Amino acid sequence: QKVTNGWNAKISQSGAAVTAANESYNGTLATGGSVGFGFQGTYSGSNAIPATFTLDGVTCNVDGGGGPTDPPDPTDPPTGTRVDNPYSGAKVYVNPEWSAKAAAEPGGSRIANQPTGVWLDRIAAIEGVRDGMGLRDHLDEALRQKGSG
Repeated sequence: QKVTNGWNAKISQSGAAVTAANESYNGTLATGGSVGFGFQGTYSGSNAIPATFTLDGVTCNVDGGGGPTDPPDPTDPPTGTRVDNPYSGAKVYVNPEWSAKAAAEPGGSRIANQPTGVWLDRIAAIEGVRDGMGLRDHLDEALRQKGSG
């Protein structure tokens, strides 16, 4: 095993023994304070659980307890028919607020029933802004437009 780099600690290595000491900027902590450090390393062959681990000269966590395990192998994706256009046959949503504004413009009736998106650009928009529709209103309207299909 070999430590290749680290941060927030002065890291040294002698054989398999690695030491991480405080940096000048994090050596004094207030009561209840904490500091963290990190490192990257490489290994070849097996990577056994350390036999000993010490912190400030005190041996810690030597029960051989569980280390990380390999994630399970991914399963194959389900088989099925490939679809060139997954939106083919999908019903679309026409924002009624936009539709009404478009229809009120000269020639706007030609585009008033085109599908639109809804932009909720801030938390307040979820409830509706300035008498506009909120998220729940849009979802209810989408269900109404869907009908039984």
